[in-house]
Amino acid sequence: MVEASLLLERRVRLPDRPERIVSLSPAVTDVLVMLGLSSRIVGVSAFCPLYVGGVKGKPVVGSYLGVNWGLLEELNPDIVFVGLGVQSRIVEELVGRGYSVYAVPLPTSIAGVLDNLLRVSYVVDRYDVGFKLYEEYLDRLTRIKGLAGDLSAYVELWVGEPRSIGQSSYLDDGLRLIGLENIYSHVREPYPKPDFEYVRRVDPDVIIISRELARLDVKELLAKRGWSSLRAVRNNMVIVLDVNMPLAHSSPRVIDVLEHVALRLSKA
Repeated sequence: MVEASLLLERRVRLPDRPERIVSLSPAVTDVLVMLGLSSRIVGVSAFCPLYVGGVKGKPVVGSYLGVNWGLLEELNPDIVFVGLGVQSRIVEELVGRGYSVYAVPLPTSIAGVLDNLLRVSYVVDRYDVGFKLYEEYLDRLTRIKGLAGDLSAYVELWVGEPRSIGQSSYLDDGLRLIGLENIYSHVREPYPKPDFEYVRRVDPDVIIISRELARLDVKELLAKRGWSSLRAVRNNMVIVLDVNMPLAHSSPRVIDVLEHVALRLSKA
């Protein structure tokens, strides 16, 4: 049996090689699929199939904050993965009900995203595979470092409502790595509510809108806010990302998105 730190240095016992895995975190589910463990995943959260290929049709055990305890008992998992942050509140109940739980930290940097890849790889006994992926992503980061140029950028995430990104988000770190200056980098919270008038005054070089599943007419949205005359709009430097390329998804696939953005801007 391996040991792992859960919360506040509390330690839990985990199986050496879990065969039946439930993941309530889309980012962790993504990593499990990358590691070739789709067949071992017996349950997921409602959000996992939206972000992760290869898990459609898997039993939905819960969401970020809720768990179908009856179904979880039927699935009888060897381990349950959750993300810290909002899911912290269900960790203690899972442990109290006798489940082996591994809580993955919320990353505050791209390094943290890759560290979580290694953490999950270790727990599921696929460390060699995970480390190879880790090296590949590091190589890709090296290739795209500074590629976007020295440009200012406004990023908007649609997660039920518009949010931007502050300095404690892994996305702020990602923007810096590819050469963009986030106009909300001075804000210490990770996902502040944007002030549209502030964005208009700053007049960023680039606007990135990650609309996820929201049905947005971006051109109409920009016009409604009075942004049609902004530099980014005039210069065709508005990048729209959909759920197939999500920014608000802290798996290593966010590096794919950063690479997409960096290449797009390098050719502008």
